[in-house]
Amino acid sequence: MNKMKIVVMSEKEQRILINSAVQKAFKNYQLSCITNDCKSKLISALEAQALLGCSATTLWRLRKQKQGGIHPIRLGTRKIAYNLNEIEEYIKNKK
Repeated sequence: MNKMKIVVMSEKEQRILINSAVQKAFKNYQLSCITNDCKSKLISALEAQALLGCSATTLWRLRKQKQGGIHPIRLGTRKIAYNLNEIEEYIKNKK
């Protein structure tokens, strides 16, 4: 028989645990997101910077553009990802 255990922790401890689990999953696995019409791969901000050959500041400026920019997807309070298809489209349009 499996015995259930109850763990008591503060809200701060819960947030730390959840954030660490999200970070681990984000680093170790390919994340994918189901959009309305297709399956899209998500990449980290560092991966987006490497693909675009730009700095964190430039990537931030690109997400502030209304049209033609690159817009992040929020995964948590302090974690964002970028749609790989959107970045590839941006690169294609810039050439």
